[in-house]
Amino acid sequence: SGTYAYKSYATLTATPSVGYQFLHWSDHNTYSEHRVCVTSDTIITAYFAPKSYHVNATASDTQKGSVIGGGVYAYGDTIELTAIPNLGCQFVGWADGVVDNPRQIVVTEDITITAEFEVLYLKPDTVTICYGEEYTWNNKTYKTSGFYTETIEGLLDTLYLTVLPAVPVTECFDTICHGETYEWQDIKCTKSGFYNATLQDVNGCDSLLTLHLTILPEAVTTTEK
Repeated sequence: SGTYAYKSYATLTATPSVGYQFLHWSDHNTYSEHRVCVTSDTIITAYFAPKSYHVNATASDTQKGSVIGGGVYAYGDTIELTAIPNLGCQFVGWADGVVDNPRQIVVTEDITITAEFEVLYLKPDTVTICYGEEYTWNNKTYKTSGFYTETIEGLLDTLYLTVLPAVPVTECFDTICHGETYEWQDIKCTKSGFYNATLQDVNGCDSLLTLHLTILPEAVTTTEK
């Protein structure tokens, strides 16, 4: 701007502020540096507009949740982003450390903002069974130690199953005379053979005991002549 002599040239320069872009002059010239021949008193106006920026609002795992509020916005716009967890999940925070939900941001550049979610766990089942037993959980049967999961109405159910090792068979051997009775584990034994009894160990598991019983033959009476 200024005072110029008739038919002299004035050079006009349009400089956008941060976050804005030059559009055109009022005489429809589209160059930010505009050389004008002065022939009269003149008003020339530069037009500017806010720049547009992309706000990419996303979830770290779309199986756990989503985010609304992203899009294309003008520089300086204040927008609101909301993280929405899926059923059985909960919002943890944003990847940049912010935990507000919803959160507001002022748009000044292209940006990606990520929401973090986690799956809600039902109270875990911790179960111990004896070797050879089976455990039914969520309509399924398990007989091997391990960590098992099932999704029940959007919630993650967990089972920690421990199968105790097999209890070894304990064997004992004994001998009695013919006609005697051998009492063992509430069993009255009167014949040679194998006898079994089941006891419970300290874990409540069955422990097998086996008795090998030998009954000596009846003594034979001899008479000398």
